[in-house]
Amino acid sequence: MSDLQKVLPIIGEFVQDCTQTFLQFAAMKNLSPKYNKNWESDGELLSCLNSMKDYISSQNISSIKNLQIFQENGVTPSLFFSVSPSSRTETYTILFYSHIDKIPFGEGWTKCDPNNPRVIDSYLYGRGVTTSLYAIFTILGMLKAMEDLSLPRPNMAVLIESSFESGSYDLLTNLNKALNIVPTISQVVCLDTWGPTNNHFHYMKSTRGYISFDVKITTGLKSVHSGSFGGLIPDPMMIFNNILSNKIEKIEKSEDGKATNIKIPTLEVDITDKQKTECQEICNNCGFELMAIMSYEGISQLIGSKNEDEDEDFLTAYINGVLRPSYSILGFEDMPSIENASGSLKPYLYTRLCFRTPPNVDVNTAYENLKKLFLENPPFGAKIEILNEDFNSGIDLEESNNNITEKMISTFNVYCQERYDRDIQALRMSRDLPCLNYLTAKFKNIPIFVTGAGNTFTGNARDGNECIQLIRLINFSAILTCYISNYSNYKQ
Repeated sequence: MSDLQKVLPIIGEFVQDCTQTFLQFAAMKNLSPKYNKNWESDGELLSCLNSMKDYISSQNISSIKNLQIFQENGVTPSLFFSVSPSSRTETYTILFYSHIDKIPFGEGWTKCDPNNPRVIDSYLYGRGVTTSLYAIFTILGMLKAMEDLSLPRPNMAVLIESSFESGSYDLLTNLNKALNIVPTISQVVCLDTWGPTNNHFHYMKSTRGYISFDVKITTGLKSVHSGSFGGLIPDPMMIFNNILSNKIEKIEKSEDGKATNIKIPTLEVDITDKQKTECQEICNNCGFELMAIMSYEGISQLIGSKNEDEDEDFLTAYINGVLRPSYSILGFEDMPSIENASGSLKPYLYTRLCFRTPPNVDVNTAYENLKKLFLENPPFGAKIEILNEDFNSGIDLEESNNNITEKMISTFNVYCQERYDRDIQALRMSRDLPCLNYLTAKFKNIPIFVTGAGNTFTGNARDGNECIQLIRLINFSAILTCYISNYSNYKQ
């Protein structure tokens, strides 16, 4: 009997036993500080971590040491514990990272109330269950299986933070406390990513960055009548559109001439042949599932070319979504509705832009270049202000030398093949992941393995009916257990 076959029933029994506790954690709002300014006084984040700490203690896993909550005034709390190795002389150490904080509940919940999570047809529904909350159960199930079967285990450390959805701004503070206890890290495993298919597990290779700022364009002191002053006083919206169309974006036909692409020259980078080959492999394996998540009806007319048989060109769509820049207008201030629109010209326009940048773009330089495009020689001498700037670099784990090794992938794939007859699939992420900026800076040249049990094939992980398939959680936890137990195959 293989290790995986021995591990699976232990993990399966544990997941069955922990389901009610999982539901309790999922019922906690745990809003990230960005969405709850009173996070410290209302104590939701700390309460969840305390409940998690009590649950860990109740499991009586003898290898767990140093179980505690890092807590200080003004700093979001984190849960930490270490795990002793099976050999006293072992120095190889794996840090597991995840989080408990959430963004607000999205719309579209039909399976359950987001404040009352439920298990329906072997899926656990609730906000946060796909993105992070399963991590502690994966880790505890793994440790139980390792102890019950006397499997080899390295040194381990676990850090679960609560500022992830706000940019992980307290991660380094709490991470440094952890490193005072476990000072040397050999590998980082981040249990927070998604995958588009039910029959693959996935790991992440890169994220895009973002640049967000507000633009205020002022042309007068008060609103005036468009009939009397139209043509005499410039319209701020016209100036805004002029800058976008003449300085920011470039609209051109795709290579085959069948579709229209929007490019942003300031942020464009070359896509290498290696990246194209890698992306083609992903699309060959799960192109339909990727597009089910990344697209909507008619998207092929907007983002990429079509093949001769009129099927969507998944490669163009996927590359556009993960390696090329884009921008969005996120909102306007004080714009009247159509019903309330009159004949007045407003004296100013106030809007928020968000640019998504390729993984290897320097966002500091890119932001300065974008700002110049708005501020230099504004049309009609309008007053233009850039306000509330916010940006974060993307990450390419290969370029930062934090990519996991071929030996790590091949070890993980042994168990993926046994369970699914498929290898783990490398993916790139279209959004940003601020925690990776801190982790790659702190752990230079140390492999960072971003993977997880979550996927989005059942619905949007941010909106209604977010769920995790319990058998998928069992399979992932079992495969990860075998991968970690066989660390001697890949440790450097």
